[in-house]
Amino acid sequence: MPLRSLGVAFLLLGLFGCDEAGEEEERTASWQEGIELPFTGAGGDTPVPLYHEPSVPPVTPDNSADPQPPTEPSDDETAPTTVDILGSVKGTKTAFGPEVPLEGVQVCVHGHSELPCAESDASGDYAVTDLPQNLEVTLTFNLAAYRPLSITVALGKHDLSLDPSHLVSLAEMGHEELLSTLPFTLDPAKPILSVSFRTNDDDLSLEGANLTLAPASGEGPMILRSAEDGIVLVEGGLGPEDNDILWFNLEPGEVELTVTHPTLLCRPEPTWPGEGGLTTGRILLLDGYFESVRVYCYE
Repeated sequence: MPLRSLGVAFLLLGLFGCDEAGEEEERTASWQEGIELPFTGAGGDTPVPLYHEPSVPPVTPDNSADPQPPTEPSDDETAPTTVDILGSVKGTKTAFGPEVPLEGVQVCVHGHSELPCAESDASGDYAVTDLPQNLEVTLTFNLAAYRPLSITVALGKHDLSLDPSHLVSLAEMGHEELLSTLPFTLDPAKPILSVSFRTNDDDLSLEGANLTLAPASGEGPMILRSAEDGIVLVEGGLGPEDNDILWFNLEPGEVELTVTHPTLLCRPEPTWPGEGGLTTGRILLLDGYFESVRVYCYE
């Protein structure tokens, strides 16, 4: 396995954990032994926009020459409604490697409790269906004993298939040794952002890539790096073999991630479009969640 892909796989096998998701209510998660902490799960009451056409009175001889303007439906009238439906968001949820599928992962659309959640089957496959077209959403992934994962996506006119390797950020409890190397105190109730890279050529180096968050908060970036004595978290920029960057103790809310490189074109995916075009994506950070973002770089 290349060094750059060892980072996230090893960290995510044993970094964090949490309780199952639910409606937007206070729950208690314990993802470090002996520590109890509250977090807010997925859910909400934001309605899906529905559209209707106002009713028009029939034309009679008395008003045929002077048609009446459309009238709004009264309170006791039911106006017709239509919704543009996107097929689904689908993928495969695995633990460490594709040979270890995760069954029972609950996949929901954050803030849209009226939309159905999905659950991964014995093969780790899931599909969130009946989604409105052109909806910008944050998908949440929850499973007992795992820290919850969130992924921000912008839905287009076609089904969206998430790369299984993009979803390996559900992290099991443990790995205290790695956490103890952090030069700051980790707040388990705050969001964590993980950014990993993929390229159109394995020989391309990501060294020199620059990532910025706006508004800035938290601690980082920290580079996840393979070393002779194991996996380490270090400060500084990406080296020639590095592939993964993490921010800790972030403030919840919407942020913009901008990625630049001196020779490569890089764009966050599949985040919402940001003000900076392809190089900038918008991300929603949720309390207690591990937000996973993939950046694609190419010549």
